[in-house]
Amino acid sequence: LLEYNKIPKGVYMIMADCYYKDDADDRTSLGVAVVYKIKSRYFNDITDKEVAWYVTRPNKTEEFYQSVLDLSDFYNATIQTELQGGGKGLLDYARHRKKLHRLEFEPMGINAKEILVQAKNRNYFIDLQEEDKRLGLLYLADWLKTPVGLDENGNEIWNLHYIYDLGYLRELLLYNDINNFDRISARIVGQHMLKETKERKITQHKERNKNS
Repeated sequence: LLEYNKIPKGVYMIMADCYYKDDADDRTSLGVAVVYKIKSRYFNDITDKEVAWYVTRPNKTEEFYQSVLDLSDFYNATIQTELQGGGKGLLDYARHRKKLHRLEFEPMGINAKEILVQAKNRNYFIDLQEEDKRLGLLYLADWLKTPVGLDENGNEIWNLHYIYDLGYLRELLLYNDINNFDRISARIVGQHMLKETKERKITQHKERNKNS
C-alpha cells in the first residue's frame, strides 16, 4: 500500500454489491466491497490483484455504505456497483454525505451505449441487464484463468491463484443461476469496470499521440 494520503487517483478501484433493505424477509444477501489494485508504475508487482475485501450485513444499511465510503477515502479509490438493489441507497447516501466524487459513472460501453457519450451526461453506477451479467461472467472466467507468471516448475500461475478470499472461492465452486452469490456479483461489476479502464487508457494514449 502506498503511503496514506499520497495514493494517486486510479491506482485502486472498489467493486461493490449492495443489499436492498434492512428488514427484508430474506436476510441472506450480504454487502460486499472489494478493493482492487490496478497494475501501474507505482508497484513492482505488475499484476492486478484484490488487496482487501469487506463482506457484512450490519443492522443498518447506512453502516455498510459508510464503510464503503471510508474504504474509498483510504485507498483514494472510486466505487462501482450495480444501481439496482442497494446501489440506489448507496448513491443517495453518498449524495447526502457529499461524496459523489467517490462514485463511478456507468461504463460507456454498457447496454450498447455509444462510446463517445460525454461523462457529464452519464448516470452513476451500472445498470446491468441479463446479457450484461452473462458477459460479466464470461469476462470473469477469462480473468481467473489469465496467466500472470510461472512457478518454479514452469507451470502457469493464474489470477485465480492470487485470490485469498475463501468465501469467494467457495462461491466460485458452488455457482449456479438460481442462488444468491454476492461476492461473484461484485466481481461481475468489477469486470465491466476493468473493461472501461482499458478503454480509458487506450483513449488517453491516442490523445497523447495526437497532441504530440
